[in-house]
Amino acid sequence: MKSLLSPDGVFVFAVDTTANRCIDDTEYIPSVTVPFEDGTALTLKTKNYYEEKSQTQFSPGIYELCRNDELLSQEFMDFQTHLYTFGEMEGYLKEAGFSTIKTYSSFQKEIAVDDQCKFFLFECRIS
Repeated sequence: MKSLLSPDGVFVFAVDTTANRCIDDTEYIPSVTVPFEDGTALTLKTKNYYEEKSQTQFSPGIYELCRNDELLSQEFMDFQTHLYTFGEMEGYLKEAGFSTIKTYSSFQKEIAVDDQCKFFLFECRIS
């Protein structure tokens, strides 16, 4: 991304923090269902497991297409998200060559002081 920025460009992005981890589930739980006009419905069922050592949120999911109570098809997904601690991403950004890095704990640009917020918003410049 650094190489794509103009000299006065700004790279802005957000990442989830360890405070945003999900509660561990043992069973798949329906999280969203989308009904269609033809009587079918697509449902996403997920469960969650957080691995402390790697800071990885594992969220395997199953998409199920059903008509009434008949299962027409399934597709399994393996969602994995690394959750960041305060200071972790900043080190990567410095290593990548960004010289000015601001870390916020909200879209209102409150300066982050720890990783108790649900996400970090980064504002990075090369000069």
